[in-house]
Amino acid sequence: VKYFQFCKKIVPNSFPKILGHDTKNFILAMEWLDNKKFIVWKKRLLEKSISLRDGIRIGKLLGIIHKFFYKKKKYKIIFLNDKTFYDIRIEPYLVFTSKFYPEFSEYYKTTIDLLKKNKSTVIHGDFSPKNILLGKNYPVILDAETACWGNPAFDLAFLNNHIILKSILNKEIFQNYLKLGKNILETYMANFPIVNNKKFIKNFIILQALLILARVDGKSPVEYFKNKHKNLARNFAKNLLLNNSKNLNNFYQEWEKIVKT
Repeated sequence: VKYFQFCKKIVPNSFPKILGHDTKNFILAMEWLDNKKFIVWKKRLLEKSISLRDGIRIGKLLGIIHKFFYKKKKYKIIFLNDKTFYDIRIEPYLVFTSKFYPEFSEYYKTTIDLLKKNKSTVIHGDFSPKNILLGKNYPVILDAETACWGNPAFDLAFLNNHIILKSILNKEIFQNYLKLGKNILETYMANFPIVNNKKFIKNFIILQALLILARVDGKSPVEYFKNKHKNLARNFAKNLLLNNSKNLNNFYQEWEKIVKT
């Protein structure tokens, strides 16, 4: 509720209006959005309907939100939600999956520490196409139960992870997904330029690789993959880590190389 209320003041059209909130029973009521005017982005992506304009809008929105909250300590206090984030994201995606990849134990350790300790803004925590509605002129963000004070790389990698997975599923048009991913990442950084640096990008790429593995071998495996898709995803993630990819051009090259295999 707090996430929606604060974010709606920043980008009014892109967050639902809260109509009521029962704090004792953990119930909220929010405005209904007409499904003739809005469509779930995941549905459109799975149908191979890819709009680069959507990527620009969503990347810009995420960048604006992260920039607004960046290092403002009053929001750190309001959005202390570490236990939920650990239980829903860090444990099932990283801690659990690390058991299958002991060769990458150092990457898992440093990334878990990064997410637990290196926090600087309010993140959504579940910023994925299933929680984004597309309207004619703007996207609307839903389902912020995991919102917390966190590391901005998580929202960005979590979102792009879904684009990567769908590019592997629909290899014949993977270039469209790759361009979409580029639009998201580059527009995000243009609107939140303080993170456009070597350290952030390197951490982002490592986290991205670990999140790919999480959707194959973690507690929340992607539901539409067959073994051939899983193997491609694993290979992509491993290549990113083994080749020590440090910049976005390396990242895009590895993405293209593995999906074309």
